[in-house]
Amino acid sequence: MLGKLIKHDFKALNRFLLIMHGFLLLFAVAVRIFLPLYENVIFSLFLILYILFLIGVSFATYITIAVHFYKNLFSDEGYLTRTLPVSRGMHLLSKTITGTVWAIANLLLIIVSLCITISMPEVWNALLENKVRIMTGLGLPADFGLLQLVLSSLVVIALQCFTSVCMVYVSVMIGQLFTRHRILGSVVAYFSISTVLSLLSFVAAAVATFSASQSSGALMYLYNPQSLAHIVLVSTLFTFILGVIFYIVSHLILVKKADLP
Repeated sequence: MLGKLIKHDFKALNRFLLIMHGFLLLFAVAVRIFLPLYENVIFSLFLILYILFLIGVSFATYITIAVHFYKNLFSDEGYLTRTLPVSRGMHLLSKTITGTVWAIANLLLIIVSLCITISMPEVWNALLENKVRIMTGLGLPADFGLLQLVLSSLVVIALQCFTSVCMVYVSVMIGQLFTRHRILGSVVAYFSISTVLSLLSFVAAAVATFSASQSSGALMYLYNPQSLAHIVLVSTLFTFILGVIFYIVSHLILVKKADLP
């Protein structure tokens, strides 16, 4: 039954997101084709369209995920879906899987579009020639393989996207606790959570910098490129824990508090 829910959720999300990302890739290809004619009006037009889509596609992706989540659970649109003999938790799991998959696809397609626009031999040759310097700057061993870099990046992207989707869902769920203006409550909840997390990140960075300034050894570690990998690892684990917390809170509200029509 979970498979049927996932199929239904993907079908609803694909309608709009496939078109959006298709245009993104189309404009990226157009920019690359007309790149040699960078002074041409046509190139400028495609470049503007590409930049607009590049800026808006992530926003549109998460808005689409949030709207589908809300409509499918808290409006009459999802009545047929809710007639299936599955628990509320199963609905949440299905939407978390599909939302996370699309969030990952969104980020990967953005990266692909950027690679298309700079797909010139000069660029790739420069990257290959400076591979050791790039790996060192990222805090990775000089002999770190491309496959290892891709796989580790995918893990980081997946965990980040999972948390981002769960934050959207928990914001929608918090909004359902309001007796009136639930959509507004969801928006306020999202920006409140974002603000708190930003403040915590700022405080953590300030404390780390201040502590490091009191010790020459800690200061050298903080500004050592090799410490970047450790910072990314800790940050990713912390982000994943937040995602799990958001998911649990969403599940509790959905099962115990929220009223489905």
